[in-house]
Formats: sequence, structure tokens, C-alpha cells
Amino acid sequence: GVNVMIVDSTALLEQVVDDVMTSAVASAGQRCSALRLLCVQDDVADRLIDLLVGAIDTIVVGDPADPATDVGPVISMRAAEILRAHYLRA
Repeated sequence: GVNVMIVDSTALLEQVVDDVMTSAVASAGQRCSALRLLCVQDDVADRLIDLLVGAIDTIVVGDPADPATDVGPVISMRAAEILRAHYLRA
């Protein structure tokens, strides 16, 4: 299935960022329950994108044995290439 989050103008955007980071980013999207689709009302989209970019910029990718690491390696080189392509488009 596709796990979806819908965000309207009544949402607390800081909480949305926390939830997106937990569901979509913390496992590098490699869980079956990971967030796959984020639908955001136009009124708050720009602000939410700014907050998400800021949060993503703080992530430390690296060795999962290192306590400073937020996100460990992905399952394959192909998965890494897909993630890198999404990042470069942003």
C-alpha cells in the first residue's frame, strides 16, 4: 500500500515535520509502513517545504553503529541511487 499524510492549514507544521522525519526519513523509506506520499494544502506548502528542507539538512547519514548517525545505509546501491536522484532534484 501507499502510506499517505494529508496536511491542511490547521496542522501544526512543526509536528508535521517531526512525523514526516520519523515515518519517511528515519528508515530511509525502507519500511513497509514508511510515508510514501505527502499531500499538502497550497496555503502552507511553501512554509512546510522550508521546514522539511531545514530538518533534512541536519540529518547525519553514516555508520549505524555510530550514535551520531541518524540514518544508516540503504539496502542496495540501486536504492542509494534512487535516493540520491530525488535529493539532486530538490
